[in-house]
Amino acid sequence: MLLILGHSRDLLLTLDTPSNMVAQHWQDIVAKKRAECASHLPDEWRLPSSTLEKISPQSPISVLDVPAKCGLLSAKELDITEKYDAVALVDKMVSKELSSSEVTLAFCKRAAIAHQVVGDGV
Repeated sequence: MLLILGHSRDLLLTLDTPSNMVAQHWQDIVAKKRAECASHLPDEWRLPSSTLEKISPQSPISVLDVPAKCGLLSAKELDITEKYDAVALVDKMVSKELSSSEVTLAFCKRAAIAHQVVGDGV
């Protein structure tokens, strides 16, 4: 549990247990949460560090291109996540052209890529 009781410029007073007040830098809290989220990401869904090092606000690489170029998504998964809207995906599942597992996996992998690219949680 993280309950913020007060703050100064850099420190937050938090309760990490009901009876333990702790002063923490906000950067430490963020780093801990990012590490926690990263630990839940399957290794096979992690972008190579060489890919992540090329991405920055000044980089000419568009983050929108990463899913197609990083190699984590198969051609079918790219197709699922780029070609169809929700109605079309449901139609594909009803006709058994796609399974719900395939669709879910494709979007989970794409979300994992997005989180890594924007630095949100990993």
